[in-house]
Amino acid sequence: MANGEQKWSGGSWRVDHGEGLEPQQPERPFVLADRNRAAQRDSSPGAALKKVPLLPLLLLGGGILLAVVMAASHFSSGSNAAAQFQDLGAGISRATGLRGDLSIRWQGKTEYKLKFVPLDPLQSAGFSFVASNPPRPLWVNIRLLDQTGFALCSKQIFFPFDPASAASARSRTGSAGGKAGPEDLGGLARLTILQAQGQQSKPGEDTLQNQLNDDGKVAAFTAQGLLPCAPDLYKHISYWDFTTNFPTLGEQDALMKGRADALARAAAAARAAQRRNSAHGYKSGFVQEGDDRISAYDPSTGMLQVGPGRSFLVMSQGDRAAADSWAANTALVHYRCDQYANCSISRAGGMGVITARSLQ
Repeated sequence: MANGEQKWSGGSWRVDHGEGLEPQQPERPFVLADRNRAAQRDSSPGAALKKVPLLPLLLLGGGILLAVVMAASHFSSGSNAAAQFQDLGAGISRATGLRGDLSIRWQGKTEYKLKFVPLDPLQSAGFSFVASNPPRPLWVNIRLLDQTGFALCSKQIFFPFDPASAASARSRTGSAGGKAGPEDLGGLARLTILQAQGQQSKPGEDTLQNQLNDDGKVAAFTAQGLLPCAPDLYKHISYWDFTTNFPTLGEQDALMKGRADALARAAAAARAAQRRNSAHGYKSGFVQEGDDRISAYDPSTGMLQVGPGRSFLVMSQGDRAAADSWAANTALVHYRCDQYANCSISRAGGMGVITARSLQ
């Protein structure tokens, strides 16, 4: 038997080293079971992960999470960013001397910005006069069109308008051109009916706002709001146009001339009253005094009517504001005038005093 071979002897295996048999003890059963369990643990997926360092795993996971958050934030901010307004160019009405500029954008709905200015700087006087003293309810109707000229959507936008002031001014200056037109019939009553019939902006509707220059005169009209354009129509918008009942250039000149004529008549009446009083030889004290209600007031000329036929010319701007407020309430006033037609007018109850010239 070769040296080192195993041999069964005495109920167990023995190793022969040439010097006799050395007994080889079998491994104990519980030792073998422990080794088998250890081998199974080493070969499982969990054991493989436990051998990977923990810190690199945490850093890798944190980096992935940060990248996901930044990407989501980028796409979210990009989707919520406001779209830029698209300039549709100028719309022109040569008859009225108006130039309009319209910009639109889609922001869930069709938003617009609109601005009107005089077409020619030489026409600014009539533009500003009508803006400050509209003779009737004024409006513009804007249309958005596709390349073929088909109207996709439209909207009517109104100018600010006070029917009481318009009727008062009309009673003093007459209609454009100095002749009474059909629109003048009924004065305040007709203009009030126009307002009741909806020919003026209602609450919530868009209204053009006046923009003043450094001289306090109207230099532009502006408006902004929403247009009733659906998304499938919005993408086909190519250009725009507008119509308006704004006075023509000729009507603007006539309106301004009517005011100038009214101011000239008021000044002439004041001078005539002064001459009459001087001819009577009055030296001092008040020669006219009385009480009555304000029946009319024209803010464009400053002419105040008290009772059925007594007229006064209010000179200062501050007093004109007070007269306008009193006239709105047909206030009861007391007037006192001296021999030179210089008058003081006080409201009943002593609530303020204004100075004016008597035109009687």
